[in-house]
Amino acid sequence: MQKQYNSRGAEIESIKETLQRQSKKPRGPSIVTFLARLISPSYGSITAKATVKFERITENIGSGYNSGTGIFTAPTKGLYHFTASARQSRRGYLHLGLFRNEEEMAVSVGVNYNSLTIGASFTLQSGDRVYVKNIWSRPSGIVGAGQSYFSCNLVHKM
Repeated sequence: MQKQYNSRGAEIESIKETLQRQSKKPRGPSIVTFLARLISPSYGSITAKATVKFERITENIGSGYNSGTGIFTAPTKGLYHFTASARQSRRGYLHLGLFRNEEEMAVSVGVNYNSLTIGASFTLQSGDRVYVKNIWSRPSGIVGAGQSYFSCNLVHKM
């Protein structure tokens, strides 16, 4: 009887340890990636201080990107890498910033019909928001027509 009791006790302890290990595993999707392209304006401008809404979604695994708002919302805690590229549509400047919540994380400037690229990796908590915004106090020329994009990949889930 004692032997059977000890065996059940060891089995219960093993189950407890398994449950504790599983409860410490990160929750949320293990693959998160998106790619969205700007279609409109095909050759125009973006309003001062406006978030760029990259409306054509090519990929959105994890469902984090919202093309209606232009905002990516992290579905899980982790290290993410973001890239944005845009082309300036006329003489002048295109100033874009990459933001985590309200914090400017990276900036790039395109001048006189040239392209700009922003790339940065940083950690996000589940629910953090990332977006690309015109940081200039005036409208800026931008080319859509699929030539400007915003993308993200979850590098490491935490």
